[in-house]
Amino acid sequence: MITGALDNWERTPQQPTLLGSVTTGKLWEFALLDRTKQHIHVGLESYRVPEDVDTLMRILVQAILVGTNRIDEAAEKTDR
Repeated sequence: MITGALDNWERTPQQPTLLGSVTTGKLWEFALLDRTKQHIHVGLESYRVPEDVDTLMRILVQAILVGTNRIDEAAEKTDR
């Protein structure tokens, strides 16, 4: 699964960052890979389900919204 995500990411150079997560289902951790800086930022927090589900959902929704906005921006550039 990881290599598939990285392969797809390599095909989209306009996307400078990739958000990744590791989960057991009850425990979630996140990291952000920055392509331009060649840097991985590993989050210091762990999020537990159900205790931290509100925060966890905010992170996941924000990741989807940011990714969607980048896809829309890329589509606009190709339409020009």
